[in-house]
Amino acid sequence: MGAPLFNSTGQLIGNLCIIDNKPVDDERRAKSILEIFAARAAAEIERKRAEDALRESEERLARAEKSALVMVTHADLEGRWLKVPPTLCELLGYSEAELLGSSSKHVTHPDDVEANWRQCQRLIQGEIRSFDLEKRYVHKDGHIVWVYLNCSIVTDSKENPVYFLGYIRDITDRKQAEQALQESEQALRDSEERLRLALKAGRMGVWDWDRRTNVRKWSKEYFLVMGLLPFSVEPSYHAWAQCVHPEDLPRAKAAVEAAITEKKEYRSEYRVVWPDGTIRWVVARGESIYGEDGQCVRLMGVLVDVTERKLAEEEIHRLKERLEAENVYLRAEVSGVHRYGDLIGRSEGMQKVLRQVNQVAETDMTVLILGETGTGKELVARAVHGQSGRRERPLVKVNCSALPGELIESELFGHEKGAFTGATGRQVGRFELADGGTIFLDEVGDLPLKLQAKLLRVLQEGEFERLGSGKTIKVDVRVIAATNRNLMQAVQRGRFRMDLYYRLNVYPIGLPPLRERREDIGFLAEVFLGEASRRLGRLFDPICEEVLAALERYEWPGNIRELQNVIERATVISNGRWFQLPEGWASSEIWKPATTSSAPPIGGAQLHKNDNCPSRENSLGEVGRTYILQILQQTGWRVEGPKGAARILGLNPSTLRSRMLKLGIHRPFRSKAEAQE
Repeated sequence: MGAPLFNSTGQLIGNLCIIDNKPVDDERRAKSILEIFAARAAAEIERKRAEDALRESEERLARAEKSALVMVTHADLEGRWLKVPPTLCELLGYSEAELLGSSSKHVTHPDDVEANWRQCQRLIQGEIRSFDLEKRYVHKDGHIVWVYLNCSIVTDSKENPVYFLGYIRDITDRKQAEQALQESEQALRDSEERLRLALKAGRMGVWDWDRRTNVRKWSKEYFLVMGLLPFSVEPSYHAWAQCVHPEDLPRAKAAVEAAITEKKEYRSEYRVVWPDGTIRWVVARGESIYGEDGQCVRLMGVLVDVTERKLAEEEIHRLKERLEAENVYLRAEVSGVHRYGDLIGRSEGMQKVLRQVNQVAETDMTVLILGETGTGKELVARAVHGQSGRRERPLVKVNCSALPGELIESELFGHEKGAFTGATGRQVGRFELADGGTIFLDEVGDLPLKLQAKLLRVLQEGEFERLGSGKTIKVDVRVIAATNRNLMQAVQRGRFRMDLYYRLNVYPIGLPPLRERREDIGFLAEVFLGEASRRLGRLFDPICEEVLAALERYEWPGNIRELQNVIERATVISNGRWFQLPEGWASSEIWKPATTSSAPPIGGAQLHKNDNCPSRENSLGEVGRTYILQILQQTGWRVEGPKGAARILGLNPSTLRSRMLKLGIHRPFRSKAEAQE
């Protein structure tokens, strides 16, 4: 039988209908259930019609019996007809001549021959005096004729059997009515079984509310969807309200009221809370039945568990957010400047770096890139990512020194709407964005202490929570970090966690400064000149030996970034195809590299042997301090902006300020009159 529908006392009140066990979505499944109710009602009507037809057939049979509509036949002991009434000939479609002398077996249905003849043998042997049975004859045109047969045997004076005497009545109409009724009942049973399986597979319950008596009826599946053991509670409004999530209860009640008062289709989606605290999503859908006065007298419908669909929608929404965030990040990356995608260098130091990149790229090992500002740490990170198995996913970059401490946590781990003032929507963090790929933490030494513990957890457990959310997010991210600081000194001073340092320093790669790879300076200068000439649409002659020698003698405190900036400025001021360096290109305007031979003017001035050449005792720090002072004086002590010193030096503004503080560089005092001028 199908899934039972129970009333408030647990009594069985009926059985349910059918859904084809085809995969359909929740909306279609709910609509199908309502259609099934109508189909079942039609089946009930058909069954009643069949019962009425059966009763009518029986009445006709009774009238026929009263009217002596009985066909009398005689047959010999071999079953050959000796007497056939005209009514039987008409019933079977044969003439009297065709039937007389022929065996009754020839027109009897093959399945009924054996049973009929077995009873005849019992008559002959005297075991019985007569028998009754229902049998089938086959009409001449092939259709089936049902008859009722009463058969006895006629004997002579010595009680020897002589012939069979049969009384036949046509019961075809009655048998057809019975067969139709059986088929209807079987269809109903099949329908109920399919519905039971569909309700069980689709976690769908049926409900019925009679508003006249306020009696509610729930199917077994309804109890299961609501998280209740069957019949553990009385089906009532209170029991239903106790299961609905408190935040969704007002909306669910409003949907019921609208269906009753406004004659709207009832549909409501809400959460139910199971006794163990599990939260499930359901959709209730139903139809209203109205009385003659236009008032709603009954609501009935289905309740469907749609938790899997809601979880899938949430996952799709999360992936959509992540994809949108990736698109925004990648557009920013494309618009950024990454012109020199390959590591360039012929020196032994750079060859060692390239070997290290090849060794570690295919692993998921955490990499720590060490080197001064401007040495190309980001290029190394891109090279490691580009040769790894994660290259199909993005390399997400975060500059830990460029963001304020109060925002960097949100940038790294994301936040929910309302997590803090100004959080007007949900934001996907960089770690979530880099799931399956690589995250590059530049200037990781500037990361605030309070975030270092959270970063350590991501490295160890691969999980974190967004700001304002208690939901743990799992990620699979490779971490590449870079710094120009001495992290061990920061650990000793209490500014960096020791456990985080050892977690990051799994595979260190040290980038040599440009002054330690002078054999690469000329090659790099040619590469930068070629790139700048393509961008400006101009052609330049190869850099002359004197200029290359001057570039190689310079200490380059700004490393490759400074070299690139010098070459780009030189391409702008150079006339024609002759490449010349700008005036004051080195760390001090009065510094001129020494030379032993005459040379063409570089930057508009001759190079002389004794023209203010710095002594060998000048330290690298002093040269860097002098160069920074010179740039600050040129920019009017402006640090940020397109024309600021940080842009010219190729440094982040925060990095430049930190270096100024370290070198003791302070802006000179200006009077109000000077400031106004």
